[in-house]
Amino acid sequence: SLASGTLSQDGSVDLFVGCYRATEFYEADRRPFIVMWDGDKITKRWTGSYIGNDGFLTGDFEDIDEDGLDELVLTVRIENTGIVKRYYSWQTFTFTFIDETIID
Repeated sequence: SLASGTLSQDGSVDLFVGCYRATEFYEADRRPFIVMWDGDKITKRWTGSYIGNDGFLTGDFEDIDEDGLDELVLTVRIENTGIVKRYYSWQTFTFTFIDETIID
């Protein structure tokens, strides 16, 4: 999946890029990459293997607390729970879990 939003007040546009790939320590799975577009070049903001230790189905941005900055929204499938939307805020270097909503 691919989405755009604004995670911080640094003037860049953030892009969520969902990729399917293996890493040195993990088998192939969906991986979230967050990059920044400053109008001239793309640089990485966050490129870990997982956010919240769960694979995701989709990723998006939404300003859920209406502060003018977007939060990351990952739709994940949780065994024995179903489909869940998880909300994360950007904290300078990493994401912090905010809340989740069961949607199916």
